[in-house]
Amino acid sequence: MNYLLFFGTFNPITKAHLAMIEQCKKTIGGKAFVIPSNLKFMDKWKKVDHEFLSDEERIDLISTARSSPSDFEIILEEVNESVTCRTIDTVKYIMELVSFDPDVDKMYLCMGADKIPELNKWYKAQELFKMCALVALDRDISGCELLKQILGSPADEFVMVNMPKGTSNISSTQIRQAYYDGNLDSVKECLPNKVYKYLKEKKHG
Repeated sequence: MNYLLFFGTFNPITKAHLAMIEQCKKTIGGKAFVIPSNLKFMDKWKKVDHEFLSDEERIDLISTARSSPSDFEIILEEVNESVTCRTIDTVKYIMELVSFDPDVDKMYLCMGADKIPELNKWYKAQELFKMCALVALDRDISGCELLKQILGSPADEFVMVNMPKGTSNISSTQIRQAYYDGNLDSVKECLPNKVYKYLKEKKHG
């Protein structure tokens, strides 16, 4: 079995996130897991917007965005601080959860290619990528050339997946800014319908 892991703040979840998951499932196959980040932990590395959505709202919107529970499973251990919130420890937790067998199973860590330059800052990155193959989605394909330099990752442990047309430039940051500016309609097409409706109601009470 292939296990596809998607980490992120999902603040909020967008059509780009859903497209990433769907495209990886089509290209690689397997079961997808979405792992919302713990925002307090993320604050150690970069400024995070805590005011936009509560943890409960983020999780509810991730769940609501699914067309079916079979689309992906939501792992809440980082939000609930049941693990250290370091990616490698969460991956180990998921391996135990699914009774991972390295002889027949494979873990894939899926992310936008623009994140690759950050990997050298990750905790135990080289060990992590011995446990997981990396899937890079082509938000910024230029970052891919840095992979071998950063991780020494063999080519067969690196998969490039093309994002569907029209989704690669969608970002949660863009959504939040439009929300704060009172211009949510300008990003309506970037959001799952139920997420857009929720944010619209939240903004206007």
